[in-house]
Amino acid sequence: MILMIIRLCLLIVAAIFLSPNLSADDIAEEVVYNFKDELERDTPRGSVLGFISAVDMDDYEKAVEYLDLRGLGGRNKDKLGEDLARKLKFILDRVPEFDEMSLANIPKGLAGDGLSESRDLVVVVNKNGEKYSIFLDRMWGKKTQVWKFSRSTIRQLDQMHRLYDHGKLRKFLPPFLFEQQFLTLQLWQWLFLLLFAPIALVMARFTAHRIILILPRIFSLTEDDPGRKRLPRLQTPIFLFMSSFLFFLLSLFLNLTLAAKEILNASLGTIIVVGMTWLLLRSVDVFIQIFSYRLEKKGLYTASSMVPLGGRFVKILLLVITLLALLHVYSVNITALLAGLGVGGIAVALAAQKSLENLFSGIALITDQPVRVGDICQFNGQLGKVEDIGLRSTRIRTMNRSVLTVPNREFSQMTLENLSKRDKMKFECDIGVRYETSADQLRYLLGEMRKLLISHPMVLHDDRLRVRFSRFGDYSLDINVFCHIGTVRWYDYLAIREDLLLRMMECIEEAGASFAFPSRTVYAATSQPHDLEIQAQKEKTIDKQREDGNLPFPDFNQERYASFRNSISYPPDGSMSTGKNS
Repeated sequence: MILMIIRLCLLIVAAIFLSPNLSADDIAEEVVYNFKDELERDTPRGSVLGFISAVDMDDYEKAVEYLDLRGLGGRNKDKLGEDLARKLKFILDRVPEFDEMSLANIPKGLAGDGLSESRDLVVVVNKNGEKYSIFLDRMWGKKTQVWKFSRSTIRQLDQMHRLYDHGKLRKFLPPFLFEQQFLTLQLWQWLFLLLFAPIALVMARFTAHRIILILPRIFSLTEDDPGRKRLPRLQTPIFLFMSSFLFFLLSLFLNLTLAAKEILNASLGTIIVVGMTWLLLRSVDVFIQIFSYRLEKKGLYTASSMVPLGGRFVKILLLVITLLALLHVYSVNITALLAGLGVGGIAVALAAQKSLENLFSGIALITDQPVRVGDICQFNGQLGKVEDIGLRSTRIRTMNRSVLTVPNREFSQMTLENLSKRDKMKFECDIGVRYETSADQLRYLLGEMRKLLISHPMVLHDDRLRVRFSRFGDYSLDINVFCHIGTVRWYDYLAIREDLLLRMMECIEEAGASFAFPSRTVYAATSQPHDLEIQAQKEKTIDKQREDGNLPFPDFNQERYASFRNSISYPPDGSMSTGKNS
Protein backbone atom coordinates (compact mmCIF):
# COMPACT_ATOMS: atom_id res chain seq x y z
CA MET A 1 0.00 0.00 0.00
CA ILE A 2 2.81 2.41 0.94
CA LEU A 3 4.67 1.64 -2.30
CA MET A 4 1.53 2.39 -4.32
CA ILE A 5 1.13 5.76 -2.58
CA ILE A 6 4.77 6.65 -3.23
CA ARG A 7 4.45 5.66 -6.86
CA LEU A 8 1.33 7.78 -7.24
CA CYS A 9 3.10 10.81 -5.73
CA LEU A 10 6.04 10.42 -8.08
CA LEU A 11 3.77 10.19 -11.09
CA ILE A 12 1.92 13.33 -10.03
CA VAL A 13 5.18 15.26 -9.60
CA ALA A 14 6.40 14.08 -13.01
CA ALA A 15 3.12 15.08 -14.59
CA ILE A 16 3.36 18.58 -13.08
CA PHE A 17 6.77 19.18 -14.65
CA LEU A 18 5.97 17.57 -17.99
CA SER A 19 2.50 19.18 -18.38
CA PRO A 20 2.51 22.47 -16.47
CA ASN A 21 -0.73 23.68 -18.07
CA LEU A 22 -2.84 20.79 -16.78
CA SER A 23 -5.25 21.25 -13.95
CA ALA A 24 -5.38 19.05 -10.86
CA ASP A 25 -8.26 17.05 -12.33
CA ASP A 26 -6.34 16.55 -15.55
CA ILE A 27 -3.31 15.31 -13.62
CA ALA A 28 -5.38 12.80 -11.72
CA GLU A 29 -6.95 11.62 -14.97
CA GLU A 30 -3.52 11.30 -16.63
CA VAL A 31 -2.12 9.24 -13.79
CA VAL A 32 -4.92 6.68 -13.74
CA TYR A 33 -5.68 6.62 -17.47
CA ASN A 34 -5.50 3.32 -19.36
CA PHE A 35 -5.47 3.19 -23.17
CA LYS A 36 -8.57 1.79 -24.88
CA ASP A 37 -7.45 2.19 -28.49
CA GLU A 38 -5.22 -0.67 -29.63
CA LEU A 39 -2.86 1.80 -31.37
CA GLU A 40 -2.75 4.00 -28.23
CA ARG A 41 -4.21 6.98 -30.08
CA ASP A 42 -6.43 7.93 -27.14
CA THR A 43 -4.08 10.82 -26.15
CA PRO A 44 -1.98 13.27 -28.19
CA ARG A 45 1.27 11.95 -26.72
CA GLY A 46 0.28 8.32 -27.27
CA SER A 47 -0.66 9.02 -30.90
CA VAL A 48 2.64 10.78 -31.72
CA LEU A 49 4.75 8.13 -29.96
CA GLY A 50 2.85 5.38 -31.75
CA PHE A 51 3.40 7.04 -35.13
CA ILE A 52 7.15 7.46 -34.52
CA SER A 53 7.46 3.86 -33.35
CA ALA A 54 5.63 2.54 -36.42
CA VAL A 55 7.83 4.48 -38.86
CA ASP A 56 11.01 3.46 -37.07
CA MET A 57 9.91 -0.17 -37.48
CA ASP A 58 9.14 0.46 -41.18
CA ASP A 59 5.50 -0.50 -40.49
CA TYR A 60 3.95 2.11 -42.77
CA GLU A 61 0.65 0.27 -42.92
CA LYS A 62 0.33 1.00 -39.21
CA ALA A 63 1.84 4.49 -39.48
CA VAL A 64 -0.88 5.55 -41.93
CA GLU A 65 -3.49 4.89 -39.23
CA TYR A 66 -2.19 7.95 -37.35
CA LEU A 67 -2.88 10.28 -40.30
CA ASP A 68 -6.20 11.89 -41.17
CA LEU A 69 -6.32 10.95 -44.85
CA ARG A 70 -9.96 11.79 -45.41
CA GLY A 71 -10.50 13.48 -48.70
CA LEU A 72 -7.52 11.76 -50.35
CA GLY A 73 -8.80 9.42 -53.01
CA GLY A 74 -7.32 7.54 -55.92
CA ARG A 75 -5.96 4.10 -56.66
CA ASN A 76 -2.62 4.61 -54.94
CA LYS A 77 -4.01 5.83 -51.63
CA ASP A 78 -1.86 3.37 -49.68
CA LYS A 79 1.26 4.45 -51.57
CA LEU A 80 0.35 8.09 -51.04
CA GLY A 81 -0.22 7.51 -47.30
CA GLU A 82 3.18 5.79 -46.95
CA ASP A 83 4.86 8.69 -48.74
CA LEU A 84 3.10 11.20 -46.48
CA ALA A 85 4.16 9.24 -43.39
CA ARG A 86 7.78 9.29 -44.57
CA LYS A 87 7.63 13.04 -45.13
CA LEU A 88 6.05 13.72 -41.76
CA LYS A 89 8.68 11.64 -39.94
CA PHE A 90 11.39 13.34 -42.03
CA ILE A 91 10.12 16.76 -40.87
CA LEU A 92 9.69 15.81 -37.20
CA ASP A 93 13.24 14.46 -37.12
CA ARG A 94 14.61 17.86 -38.15
CA VAL A 95 12.56 20.36 -36.15
CA PRO A 96 14.61 21.30 -33.06
CA GLU A 97 11.55 22.48 -31.09
CA PHE A 98 9.75 19.13 -31.41
CA ASP A 99 9.35 17.34 -28.04
CA GLU A 100 6.84 14.52 -27.96
CA MET A 101 7.02 14.24 -24.16
CA SER A 102 5.61 17.76 -23.77
CA LEU A 103 2.29 16.72 -25.33
CA ALA A 104 -0.74 16.00 -23.16
CA ASN A 105 -1.23 12.43 -22.03
CA ILE A 106 -4.98 12.66 -21.35
CA PRO A 107 -7.84 11.93 -23.79
CA LYS A 108 -9.19 15.47 -23.91
CA GLY A 109 -5.84 17.01 -24.75
CA LEU A 110 -4.22 20.17 -23.46
CA ALA A 111 -6.56 22.85 -22.12
CA GLY A 112 -5.94 26.59 -22.13
CA ASP A 113 -3.83 26.64 -25.32
CA GLY A 114 -6.27 28.83 -27.28
CA LEU A 115 -7.26 25.95 -29.59
CA SER A 116 -10.49 24.04 -29.77
CA GLU A 117 -10.98 21.05 -27.51
CA SER A 118 -10.60 18.71 -30.47
CA ARG A 119 -7.22 20.10 -31.61
CA ASP A 120 -3.72 20.11 -30.04
CA LEU A 121 -0.54 21.70 -31.35
CA VAL A 122 2.39 19.33 -31.90
CA VAL A 123 5.05 21.80 -33.07
CA VAL A 124 5.52 24.93 -35.15
CA VAL A 125 7.84 24.59 -38.16
CA ASN A 126 9.67 27.87 -38.68
CA LYS A 127 12.47 28.00 -41.26
CA ASN A 128 13.66 30.42 -43.92
CA GLY A 129 10.93 32.87 -42.96
CA GLU A 130 8.14 30.33 -43.56
CA LYS A 131 5.98 29.09 -40.68
CA TYR A 132 3.72 26.05 -40.56
CA SER A 133 1.87 24.35 -37.69
CA ILE A 134 1.52 20.61 -37.17
CA PHE A 135 -1.75 19.72 -35.41
CA LEU A 136 -3.46 16.68 -33.99
CA ASP A 137 -7.27 16.43 -34.30
CA ARG A 138 -9.55 14.32 -32.11
CA MET A 139 -12.05 12.20 -34.07
CA TRP A 140 -14.13 9.10 -33.63
CA GLY A 141 -12.47 5.79 -34.30
CA LYS A 142 -14.01 2.33 -34.39
CA LYS A 143 -14.57 2.11 -30.65
CA THR A 144 -13.49 5.38 -29.10
CA GLN A 145 -12.21 8.86 -29.83
CA VAL A 146 -8.66 8.94 -31.25
CA TRP A 147 -6.08 11.59 -32.09
CA LYS A 148 -4.65 11.81 -35.62
CA PHE A 149 -2.48 14.27 -37.51
CA SER A 150 -4.93 16.81 -38.95
CA ARG A 151 -5.92 17.18 -42.59
CA SER A 152 -4.53 20.74 -42.64
CA THR A 153 -1.16 19.32 -41.60
CA ILE A 154 -1.33 16.62 -44.27
CA ARG A 155 -2.06 19.23 -46.97
CA GLN A 156 1.01 21.27 -45.99
CA LEU A 157 3.47 18.36 -45.75
CA ASP A 158 4.89 19.01 -49.23
CA GLN A 159 5.64 22.66 -48.38
CA MET A 160 7.19 21.72 -45.03
CA HIS A 161 9.16 18.87 -46.58
CA ARG A 162 10.58 21.26 -49.17
CA LEU A 163 12.17 23.33 -46.37
CA TYR A 164 14.22 20.34 -45.18
CA ASP A 165 14.56 18.38 -48.40
CA HIS A 166 17.92 17.76 -50.09
CA GLY A 167 16.93 19.98 -52.99
CA LYS A 168 18.94 19.64 -56.17
CA LEU A 169 20.97 16.78 -54.76
CA ARG A 170 18.19 14.34 -55.69
CA LYS A 171 18.73 15.14 -59.37
CA PHE A 172 22.26 13.77 -59.34
CA LEU A 173 21.96 10.74 -57.02
CA PRO A 174 19.90 7.55 -57.39
CA PRO A 175 16.64 7.48 -55.35
CA PHE A 176 17.63 4.38 -53.35
CA LEU A 177 20.40 6.40 -51.66
CA PHE A 178 17.68 8.54 -50.08
CA GLU A 179 15.29 5.70 -49.31
CA GLN A 180 17.67 3.33 -47.52
CA GLN A 181 18.75 4.25 -44.00
CA PHE A 182 21.28 2.79 -41.56
CA LEU A 183 21.85 4.00 -37.97
CA THR A 184 19.73 7.17 -38.49
CA LEU A 185 21.77 8.12 -41.58
CA GLN A 186 20.71 7.69 -45.19
CA LEU A 187 23.03 5.92 -47.62
CA TRP A 188 24.00 9.11 -49.43
CA GLN A 189 25.05 10.65 -46.11
CA TRP A 190 27.27 7.63 -45.34
CA LEU A 191 28.71 7.89 -48.86
CA PHE A 192 29.64 11.55 -48.39
CA LEU A 193 31.19 10.84 -44.99
CA LEU A 194 33.39 8.05 -46.39
CA LEU A 195 34.47 10.16 -49.36
CA PHE A 196 35.09 13.29 -47.33
CA ALA A 197 37.04 11.60 -44.51
CA PRO A 198 40.42 11.17 -46.33
CA ILE A 199 40.11 14.62 -47.90
CA ALA A 200 39.48 16.23 -44.49
CA LEU A 201 42.42 14.38 -42.91
CA VAL A 202 44.81 15.42 -45.69
CA MET A 203 43.63 19.04 -45.51
CA ALA A 204 43.99 19.07 -41.72
CA ARG A 205 47.51 17.59 -41.91
CA PHE A 206 48.59 20.10 -44.55
CA THR A 207 47.11 23.02 -42.62
CA ALA A 208 48.77 21.95 -39.36
CA HIS A 209 52.14 21.62 -41.09
CA ARG A 210 51.89 25.04 -42.73
CA ILE A 211 50.88 26.68 -39.45
CA ILE A 212 53.97 25.24 -37.72
CA LEU A 213 56.18 26.63 -40.51
CA ILE A 214 54.85 30.19 -40.30
CA LEU A 215 54.68 30.46 -36.48
CA PRO A 216 58.41 31.34 -36.09
CA ARG A 217 57.91 34.29 -38.46
CA ILE A 218 54.79 35.47 -36.65
CA PHE A 219 56.49 35.49 -33.23
CA SER A 220 59.96 36.47 -34.57
CA LEU A 221 61.64 33.40 -33.10
CA THR A 222 65.38 33.05 -33.63
CA GLU A 223 67.19 29.75 -34.14
CA ASP A 224 68.50 29.69 -30.55
CA ASP A 225 65.10 30.49 -29.02
CA PRO A 226 64.07 27.47 -26.87
CA GLY A 227 60.40 28.08 -27.71
CA ARG A 228 61.09 27.34 -31.38
CA LYS A 229 62.12 23.77 -30.54
CA ARG A 230 58.72 23.14 -28.91
CA LEU A 231 56.65 24.31 -31.89
CA PRO A 232 56.50 20.85 -33.59
CA ARG A 233 54.62 19.58 -30.52
CA LEU A 234 51.66 21.76 -31.60
CA GLN A 235 51.18 19.95 -34.90
CA THR A 236 49.22 16.95 -33.57
CA PRO A 237 46.63 18.97 -31.57
CA ILE A 238 46.22 21.38 -34.51
CA PHE A 239 45.59 18.40 -36.80
CA LEU A 240 43.02 16.95 -34.38
CA PHE A 241 41.19 20.26 -34.04
CA MET A 242 41.19 21.03 -37.79
CA SER A 243 39.99 17.58 -38.86
CA SER A 244 37.11 17.57 -36.35
CA PHE A 245 36.19 21.13 -37.37
CA LEU A 246 36.05 20.13 -41.05
CA PHE A 247 33.77 17.20 -40.19
CA PHE A 248 31.54 19.62 -38.28
CA LEU A 249 31.25 21.84 -41.37
CA LEU A 250 30.33 18.76 -43.41
CA SER A 251 27.57 17.86 -40.92
CA LEU A 252 25.89 21.20 -41.67
CA PHE A 253 25.60 20.18 -45.31
CA LEU A 254 24.35 16.63 -44.64
CA ASN A 255 20.93 17.74 -43.32
CA LEU A 256 21.01 15.22 -40.46
CA THR A 257 18.18 14.21 -38.23
CA LEU A 258 18.01 15.59 -34.69
CA ALA A 259 19.10 12.25 -33.24
CA ALA A 260 22.06 12.04 -35.60
CA LYS A 261 22.94 15.66 -34.93
CA GLU A 262 22.94 15.04 -31.19
CA ILE A 263 25.28 12.07 -31.54
CA LEU A 264 27.55 13.76 -34.07
CA ASN A 265 27.61 17.10 -32.24
CA ALA A 266 28.41 15.38 -28.96
CA SER A 267 31.23 13.37 -30.57
CA LEU A 268 32.71 16.20 -32.63
CA GLY A 269 32.13 18.68 -29.81
CA THR A 270 34.11 16.48 -27.45
CA ILE A 271 36.95 16.08 -29.95
CA ILE A 272 36.99 19.80 -30.75
CA VAL A 273 37.03 20.81 -27.07
CA VAL A 274 39.71 18.26 -26.20
CA GLY A 275 41.77 19.17 -29.28
CA MET A 276 41.53 22.89 -28.55
CA THR A 277 42.46 22.34 -24.89
CA TRP A 278 45.39 20.14 -25.89
CA LEU A 279 46.55 22.82 -28.33
CA LEU A 280 46.23 25.62 -25.77
CA LEU A 281 48.04 23.65 -23.05
CA ARG A 282 50.98 22.99 -25.35
CA SER A 283 50.88 26.60 -26.55
CA VAL A 284 51.22 27.72 -22.93
CA ASP A 285 54.42 25.64 -22.65
CA VAL A 286 55.77 27.26 -25.81
CA PHE A 287 54.97 30.79 -24.61
CA ILE A 288 56.55 30.06 -21.21
CA GLN A 289 59.80 29.18 -22.98
CA ILE A 290 59.62 32.22 -25.28
CA PHE A 291 58.81 34.79 -22.57
CA SER A 292 61.28 33.36 -20.04
CA TYR A 293 64.07 33.43 -22.60
CA ARG A 294 63.35 37.00 -23.69
CA LEU A 295 63.00 38.31 -20.12
CA GLU A 296 66.27 36.68 -19.08
CA LYS A 297 68.02 38.26 -22.08
CA LYS A 298 66.84 41.64 -20.80
CA GLY A 299 67.99 40.85 -17.25
CA LEU A 300 64.44 40.73 -15.86
CA TYR A 301 65.00 37.62 -13.78
CA THR A 302 62.20 38.40 -11.31
CA ALA A 303 59.61 38.60 -14.09
CA SER A 304 61.13 35.52 -15.73
CA SER A 305 60.64 33.43 -12.60
CA MET A 306 56.96 34.47 -12.47
CA VAL A 307 56.24 33.15 -15.97
CA PRO A 308 56.12 29.39 -15.08
CA LEU A 309 53.74 30.01 -12.18
CA GLY A 310 51.52 32.16 -14.39
CA GLY A 311 51.56 29.35 -16.94
CA ARG A 312 50.30 26.90 -14.32
CA PHE A 313 47.42 29.21 -13.42
CA VAL A 314 46.49 29.49 -17.10
CA LYS A 315 46.54 25.70 -17.45
CA ILE A 316 44.26 25.26 -14.45
CA LEU A 317 41.88 27.87 -15.89
CA LEU A 318 41.90 26.08 -19.26
CA LEU A 319 41.05 22.76 -17.62
CA VAL A 320 38.14 24.35 -15.75
CA ILE A 321 36.85 25.94 -18.96
CA THR A 322 37.25 22.60 -20.74
CA LEU A 323 35.18 20.86 -18.09
CA LEU A 324 32.41 23.46 -18.40
CA ALA A 325 32.53 23.22 -22.20
CA LEU A 326 32.19 19.42 -22.09
CA LEU A 327 29.25 19.74 -19.72
CA HIS A 328 27.64 22.16 -22.18
CA VAL A 329 28.29 19.72 -25.05
CA TYR A 330 26.42 17.02 -23.15
CA SER A 331 23.58 19.45 -22.27
CA VAL A 332 24.27 19.54 -18.54
CA ASN A 333 22.76 22.53 -16.72
CA ILE A 334 25.93 24.52 -15.93
CA THR A 335 24.04 27.26 -14.02
CA ALA A 336 22.65 24.79 -11.50
CA LEU A 337 26.05 23.14 -11.21
CA LEU A 338 27.80 26.45 -10.52
CA ALA A 339 25.17 27.30 -7.91
CA GLY A 340 25.85 23.98 -6.23
CA LEU A 341 29.57 24.65 -6.30
CA GLY A 342 28.97 28.01 -4.65
CA VAL A 343 27.13 26.32 -1.80
CA GLY A 344 29.90 23.76 -1.36
CA GLY A 345 32.69 26.27 -1.85
CA ILE A 346 33.12 26.88 1.86
CA ALA A 347 33.54 23.18 2.60
CA VAL A 348 36.03 22.84 -0.26
CA ALA A 349 38.01 25.85 0.99
CA LEU A 350 38.20 24.38 4.49
CA ALA A 351 39.30 21.01 3.14
CA ALA A 352 41.91 22.66 0.91
CA GLN A 353 43.35 24.89 3.64
CA LYS A 354 46.80 23.30 3.52
CA SER A 355 46.83 23.44 -0.27
CA LEU A 356 45.96 27.13 -0.21
CA GLU A 357 48.75 27.77 2.30
CA ASN A 358 51.20 26.04 -0.04
CA LEU A 359 49.83 28.04 -2.98
CA PHE A 360 50.30 31.44 -1.32
CA SER A 361 53.68 30.38 0.06
CA GLY A 362 54.74 29.48 -3.49
CA ILE A 363 53.64 32.92 -4.69
CA ALA A 364 55.62 34.50 -1.83
CA LEU A 365 58.73 32.50 -2.77
CA ILE A 366 58.52 33.69 -6.37
CA THR A 367 57.81 37.34 -5.56
CA ASP A 368 60.23 37.70 -2.62
CA GLN A 369 62.83 35.48 -4.34
CA PRO A 370 65.01 34.22 -1.50
CA VAL A 371 65.89 31.57 -4.07
CA ARG A 372 65.17 31.24 -7.79
CA VAL A 373 64.98 28.26 -10.09
CA GLY A 374 68.57 27.25 -10.82
CA ASP A 375 70.01 28.61 -7.54
CA ILE A 376 72.06 26.46 -5.19
CA CYS A 377 70.83 26.82 -1.64
CA GLN A 378 71.37 25.33 1.79
CA PHE A 379 68.53 24.65 4.23
CA ASN A 380 68.14 22.39 7.26
CA GLY A 381 71.55 20.87 6.64
CA GLN A 382 70.62 20.04 3.03
CA LEU A 383 72.42 21.39 -0.03
CA GLY A 384 70.96 21.33 -3.51
CA LYS A 385 69.87 23.11 -6.67
CA VAL A 386 66.33 24.51 -6.98
CA GLU A 387 64.70 22.84 -10.01
CA ASP A 388 61.10 24.02 -9.72
CA ILE A 389 58.87 26.19 -7.52
CA GLY A 390 55.34 24.89 -8.06
CA LEU A 391 51.88 25.66 -6.76
CA ARG A 392 52.18 23.17 -3.91
CA SER A 393 55.84 22.28 -3.44
CA THR A 394 59.42 23.12 -4.32
CA ARG A 395 61.67 20.47 -5.90
CA ILE A 396 65.40 20.50 -5.15
CA ARG A 397 68.11 18.38 -6.74
CA THR A 398 70.49 17.36 -3.95
CA MET A 399 74.21 16.68 -4.26
CA ASN A 400 73.35 12.95 -4.30
CA ARG A 401 71.32 13.63 -7.50
CA SER A 402 68.09 12.74 -5.74
CA VAL A 403 65.05 15.04 -5.90
CA LEU A 404 63.84 16.46 -2.60
CA THR A 405 60.24 17.75 -2.54
CA VAL A 406 59.42 20.27 0.19
CA PRO A 407 55.93 21.81 0.69
CA ASN A 408 56.03 25.53 -0.03
CA ARG A 409 54.59 26.36 3.40
CA GLU A 410 57.51 24.65 5.16
CA PHE A 411 60.16 25.78 2.68
CA SER A 412 59.21 29.46 2.97
CA GLN A 413 59.58 29.30 6.79
CA MET A 414 63.09 27.83 6.70
CA THR A 415 66.33 29.78 6.98
CA LEU A 416 67.58 29.67 3.39
CA GLU A 417 71.20 30.28 2.43
CA ASN A 418 71.41 31.16 -1.25
CA LEU A 419 74.92 30.14 -2.31
CA SER A 420 74.34 31.28 -5.89
CA LYS A 421 74.14 34.93 -4.78
CA ARG A 422 77.68 34.99 -3.40
CA ASP A 423 79.85 37.72 -4.89
CA LYS A 424 83.00 35.88 -3.80
CA MET A 425 83.97 32.65 -2.10
CA LYS A 426 85.78 32.14 1.20
CA PHE A 427 89.07 30.30 1.51
CA GLU A 428 90.13 29.34 5.01
CA CYS A 429 92.38 26.62 6.39
CA ASP A 430 94.49 25.85 9.45
CA ILE A 431 97.99 24.51 8.88
CA GLY A 432 99.90 22.77 11.66
CA VAL A 433 103.75 22.62 11.54
CA ARG A 434 105.95 20.64 13.87
CA TYR A 435 107.18 22.04 17.19
CA GLU A 436 110.75 21.63 15.98
CA THR A 437 110.17 24.73 13.81
CA SER A 438 112.03 27.71 15.26
CA ALA A 439 110.48 31.16 15.71
CA ASP A 440 112.54 32.76 12.93
CA GLN A 441 111.83 29.82 10.66
CA LEU A 442 108.12 30.31 11.40
CA ARG A 443 108.45 34.02 10.69
CA TYR A 444 109.98 33.23 7.32
CA LEU A 445 107.15 30.81 6.55
CA LEU A 446 104.47 33.34 7.52
CA GLY A 447 106.04 36.00 5.34
CA GLU A 448 106.25 33.72 2.32
CA MET A 449 102.66 32.60 2.69
CA ARG A 450 101.44 36.21 2.97
CA LYS A 451 103.49 37.02 -0.09
CA LEU A 452 101.81 34.07 -1.84
CA LEU A 453 98.29 35.32 -1.14
CA ILE A 454 99.12 38.89 -2.14
CA SER A 455 100.79 37.73 -5.36
CA HIS A 456 98.04 35.39 -6.48
CA PRO A 457 95.73 37.08 -9.07
CA MET A 458 92.62 35.15 -7.99
CA VAL A 459 92.87 36.19 -4.33
CA LEU A 460 90.92 39.36 -3.51
CA HIS A 461 93.02 42.00 -1.72
CA ASP A 462 90.55 43.07 0.94
CA ASP A 463 91.12 43.87 4.60
CA ARG A 464 90.23 40.31 5.62
CA LEU A 465 93.20 38.67 3.92
CA ARG A 466 95.43 37.18 6.62
CA VAL A 467 98.07 34.60 7.44
CA ARG A 468 98.57 34.44 11.21
CA PHE A 469 100.26 32.22 13.75
CA SER A 470 97.10 31.45 15.69
CA ARG A 471 97.99 29.15 18.60
CA PHE A 472 100.09 26.45 20.16
CA GLY A 473 98.21 23.30 19.42
CA ASP A 474 98.42 19.96 21.19
CA TYR A 475 100.98 18.68 18.72
CA SER A 476 101.53 21.53 16.24
CA LEU A 477 102.13 25.21 15.76
CA ASP A 478 98.88 26.32 14.09
CA ILE A 479 98.76 28.87 11.25
CA ASN A 480 95.40 30.29 10.20
CA VAL A 481 95.02 31.30 6.55
CA PHE A 482 91.98 33.33 5.42
CA CYS A 483 91.14 35.14 2.17
CA HIS A 484 88.43 35.50 -0.47
CA ILE A 485 88.61 33.99 -3.95
CA GLY A 486 87.43 36.10 -6.88
CA THR A 487 84.94 33.62 -8.35
CA VAL A 488 81.40 32.39 -7.67
CA ARG A 489 81.68 29.16 -9.65
CA TRP A 490 82.23 26.13 -7.47
CA TYR A 491 84.32 24.30 -10.06
CA ASP A 492 86.66 27.27 -10.49
CA TYR A 493 86.90 27.69 -6.73
CA LEU A 494 88.05 24.09 -6.29
CA ALA A 495 90.81 24.61 -8.86
CA ILE A 496 92.03 27.87 -7.23
CA ARG A 497 91.95 26.36 -3.74
CA GLU A 498 93.95 23.41 -5.00
CA ASP A 499 96.55 25.75 -6.50
CA LEU A 500 96.87 27.72 -3.24
CA LEU A 501 97.27 24.58 -1.14
CA LEU A 502 99.97 23.22 -3.43
CA ARG A 503 101.88 26.50 -3.32
CA MET A 504 101.59 26.55 0.49
CA MET A 505 103.15 23.09 0.58
CA GLU A 506 106.05 24.48 -1.47
CA CYS A 507 106.44 27.35 1.00
CA ILE A 508 106.59 24.90 3.93
CA GLU A 509 109.14 22.73 2.13
CA GLU A 510 111.23 25.78 1.19
CA ALA A 511 111.23 26.95 4.81
CA GLY A 512 112.61 23.56 5.91
CA ALA A 513 109.52 22.90 8.04
CA SER A 514 107.16 19.97 7.89
CA PHE A 515 103.54 19.24 8.64
CA ALA A 516 102.66 18.07 12.10
CA PHE A 517 100.53 15.06 12.78
CA PRO A 518 99.14 13.61 16.01
CA SER A 519 102.13 12.09 17.78
CA ARG A 520 103.99 11.76 21.06
CA THR A 521 107.72 12.58 20.97
CA VAL A 522 110.31 11.26 23.43
CA TYR A 523 113.45 13.39 23.30
CA ALA A 524 116.84 11.75 23.90
CA ALA A 525 120.13 13.51 24.42
CA THR A 526 121.19 12.73 20.88
CA SER A 527 117.97 13.99 19.26
CA GLN A 528 118.55 16.76 16.72
CA PRO A 529 116.02 19.14 15.14
CA HIS A 530 114.87 18.30 11.61
CA ASP A 531 116.83 19.98 8.72
CA LEU A 532 119.24 21.96 10.88
CA GLU A 533 121.04 23.37 7.87
CA ILE A 534 117.92 24.82 6.26
CA GLN A 535 116.75 26.04 9.63
CA ALA A 536 119.99 27.91 10.22
CA GLN A 537 119.81 29.40 6.74
CA LYS A 538 116.27 30.75 7.21
CA GLU A 539 117.16 32.10 10.63
CA LYS A 540 120.02 34.06 9.02
CA THR A 541 117.57 35.42 6.45
CA ILE A 542 115.28 36.71 9.21
CA ASP A 543 118.29 38.20 11.06
CA LYS A 544 119.32 40.02 7.89
CA GLN A 545 115.74 41.38 7.44
CA ARG A 546 115.74 42.46 11.07
CA GLU A 547 119.06 44.32 10.64
CA ASP A 548 117.88 46.00 7.42
CA GLY A 549 114.50 46.94 8.89
CA ASN A 550 112.63 44.75 6.35
CA LEU A 551 111.02 42.32 8.76
CA PRO A 552 107.47 41.73 7.38
CA PHE A 553 105.68 41.85 10.73
CA PRO A 554 102.99 42.61 11.51
CA ASP A 555 102.65 43.06 7.72
CA PHE A 556 104.37 44.22 4.54
CA ASN A 557 104.59 47.92 3.80
CA GLN A 558 102.67 49.34 0.84
CA GLU A 559 105.67 49.38 -1.47
CA ARG A 560 106.45 45.69 -0.94
CA TYR A 561 102.76 44.91 -1.06
CA ALA A 562 102.45 46.52 -4.49
CA SER A 563 105.53 44.73 -5.79
CA PHE A 564 104.09 41.34 -4.91
CA ARG A 565 100.62 41.98 -6.23
CA ASN A 566 99.60 39.64 -9.10
CA SER A 567 103.19 38.54 -9.61
CA ILE A 568 102.16 34.88 -9.65
CA SER A 569 100.88 33.44 -12.91
CA TYR A 570 97.57 31.65 -12.69
CA PRO A 571 96.92 29.13 -14.06
CA PRO A 572 100.46 28.05 -13.17
CA ASP A 573 103.15 27.87 -15.81
CA GLY A 574 103.04 24.66 -17.80
CA SER A 575 99.28 24.24 -17.31
CA MET A 576 97.19 23.19 -20.31
CA SER A 577 94.68 25.88 -19.31
CA THR A 578 97.34 28.58 -19.80
CA GLY A 579 97.49 27.94 -23.52
CA LYS A 580 93.69 28.01 -23.80
CA ASN A 581 93.37 31.33 -21.99
CA SER A 582 96.14 33.03 -23.94
